[in-house]
Amino acid sequence: MRISDPLVEKLLKIAGKVTDEQLDSLREQAAAEKKPLQDLVTTGDVMSEKDLTKLYAEEIDVPFIELNPTENPQGQNVEVQTLFQQARDNPFSE
Repeated sequence: MRISDPLVEKLLKIAGKVTDEQLDSLREQAAAEKKPLQDLVTTGDVMSEKDLTKLYAEEIDVPFIELNPTENPQGQNVEVQTLFQQARDNPFSE
Protein backbone atom coordinates (compact mmCIF):
# COMPACT_ATOMS: atom_id res chain seq x y z
CA MET A 1 0.00 0.00 0.00
CA ARG A 2 1.46 3.35 -1.01
CA ILE A 3 0.91 6.40 1.20
CA SER A 4 1.54 9.83 -0.32
CA ASP A 5 4.52 11.83 0.91
CA PRO A 6 2.39 14.67 2.38
CA LEU A 7 0.32 12.16 4.33
CA VAL A 8 3.43 10.33 5.58
CA GLU A 9 4.75 13.68 6.81
CA LYS A 10 1.48 14.39 8.59
CA LEU A 11 1.43 10.96 10.23
CA LEU A 12 5.02 11.32 11.41
CA LYS A 13 4.23 14.70 12.94
CA ILE A 14 1.07 13.41 14.63
CA ALA A 15 3.01 10.51 16.12
CA GLY A 16 5.85 12.79 17.21
CA LYS A 17 8.37 10.50 15.51
CA VAL A 18 10.47 13.22 13.84
CA THR A 19 11.53 16.79 14.36
CA ASP A 20 11.18 19.38 11.62
CA GLU A 21 14.93 19.08 10.95
CA GLN A 22 14.72 15.30 10.63
CA LEU A 23 11.76 15.65 8.30
CA ASP A 24 13.65 18.14 6.14
CA SER A 25 16.54 15.68 5.96
CA LEU A 26 14.20 12.84 4.98
CA ARG A 27 12.64 15.01 2.25
CA GLU A 28 16.07 15.85 0.84
CA GLN A 29 17.09 12.19 0.92
CA ALA A 30 13.85 11.15 -0.80
CA ALA A 31 14.42 13.70 -3.55
CA ALA A 32 18.07 12.72 -3.99
CA GLU A 33 17.34 8.99 -4.11
CA LYS A 34 14.08 9.46 -6.05
CA LYS A 35 12.25 7.29 -3.53
CA PRO A 36 8.92 7.81 -1.78
CA LEU A 37 9.18 9.12 1.76
CA GLN A 38 7.32 6.04 2.95
CA ASP A 39 10.17 3.79 1.79
CA LEU A 40 12.80 5.82 3.63
CA VAL A 41 10.74 5.91 6.81
CA THR A 42 10.06 2.17 6.89
CA THR A 43 13.49 0.97 5.77
CA GLY A 44 15.32 3.31 8.11
CA ASP A 45 15.00 3.41 11.86
CA VAL A 46 12.15 5.93 11.95
CA MET A 47 9.13 3.63 12.04
CA SER A 48 8.11 0.11 11.06
CA GLU A 49 5.74 -0.46 8.18
CA LYS A 50 3.24 -1.96 10.62
CA ASP A 51 3.31 1.12 12.86
CA LEU A 52 2.93 3.44 9.86
CA THR A 53 -0.02 1.38 8.65
CA LYS A 54 -1.63 1.61 12.10
CA LEU A 55 -1.31 5.39 12.03
CA TYR A 56 -2.76 5.46 8.51
CA ALA A 57 -5.70 3.31 9.62
CA GLU A 58 -6.41 5.71 12.48
CA GLU A 59 -6.18 8.68 10.10
CA ILE A 60 -8.74 7.26 7.68
CA ASP A 61 -10.87 5.89 10.54
CA VAL A 62 -10.74 2.20 9.73
CA PRO A 63 -9.77 -0.58 12.11
CA PHE A 64 -6.28 -2.02 11.81
CA ILE A 65 -6.28 -5.78 11.49
CA GLU A 66 -3.40 -8.10 10.99
CA LEU A 67 -4.07 -11.37 9.24
CA ASN A 68 -1.74 -14.29 9.70
CA PRO A 69 -2.65 -16.40 6.71
CA THR A 70 -2.59 -20.15 7.00
CA GLU A 71 -2.03 -22.16 3.87
CA ASN A 72 -4.32 -25.05 3.06
CA PRO A 73 -3.13 -28.04 0.99
CA GLN A 74 -4.16 -26.36 -2.27
CA GLY A 75 -1.98 -23.36 -1.39
CA GLN A 76 -4.90 -20.98 -1.00
CA ASN A 77 -5.10 -18.49 1.81
CA VAL A 78 -7.67 -19.93 4.25
CA GLU A 79 -8.85 -16.55 5.62
CA VAL A 80 -9.31 -15.09 2.15
CA GLN A 81 -11.00 -18.25 0.94
CA THR A 82 -13.42 -18.06 3.90
CA LEU A 83 -14.18 -14.40 3.24
CA PHE A 84 -14.88 -15.08 -0.43
CA GLN A 85 -17.14 -17.98 0.52
CA GLN A 86 -19.09 -15.81 2.97
CA ALA A 87 -19.45 -13.02 0.41
CA ARG A 88 -20.63 -15.45 -2.24
CA ASP A 89 -23.18 -17.00 0.11
CA ASN A 90 -24.58 -13.65 1.23
CA PRO A 91 -23.45 -10.80 -1.05
CA PHE A 92 -25.63 -8.21 0.75
CA SER A 93 -24.41 -8.86 4.28
CA GLU A 94 -22.40 -6.25 6.15
